Amino acid sequence: KILLLCLSTEVSAQALRLVSLTPAITQTLDALGGGAYLVGADQASGREDLPVIADYRQINVEAIIRLNPSHVIAWQDSLKPGVQTQLERFEIKVLVSQTQSIEHWLASSRQIAMELGLSSDPIQAWEKELARIESRYAQRQPIPTAWLFWDRPIMVAGNLGFTSEVMKICGLQNAFEDIDLVTATIDPEQLLRRSPQVLIGRTETL
Repeated sequence: KILLLCLSTEVSAQALRLVSLTPAITQTLDALGGGAYLVGADQASGREDLPVIADYRQINVEAIIRLNPSHVIAWQDSLKPGVQTQLERFEIKVLVSQTQSIEHWLASSRQIAMELGLSSDPIQAWEKELARIESRYAQRQPIPTAWLFWDRPIMVAGNLGFTSEVMKICGLQNAFEDIDLVTATIDPEQLLRRSPQVLIGRTETL
């Protein structure tokens, strides 16, 4: 029975063919030990070894289907309407990472790890580290900050979703917390008027 269980797990792992639709998903999969099973990723993930199947404007469903993935993993707020239905018609399972809050993100990350047969140990470590950071910065004056997701056009974190919550835990004040969106497209003048003391972003956006 033990031998059969080991063989079953090995076959399951070998059958994984993953596609990530956001950089955060790509990084999460890497942390959970699933990066080796990626066969496609979005442009912003920066995985030059993988085919690009999406960017901030659109998801190339046909390109994803050609890769014959076992699973496509997406953020809740970036999954375009109808994409999941199209993929599931080709028996491609779509896993959605919830982004309403840190609690939702951690819970859905556990579910994704379980579905893919990956270790959830890193998630426990994330929870402990978040609690440690929150305790460290709880009494400090928040620093006005803008989180840049993209620079052409400029896309920043709004008040919705867990990104703004992460900023608060780290002792930062979202300069665009008055915008009730997960991400907002702004012009350079808006960024200058808000005068954030800190900019967070990928090296390509700064």
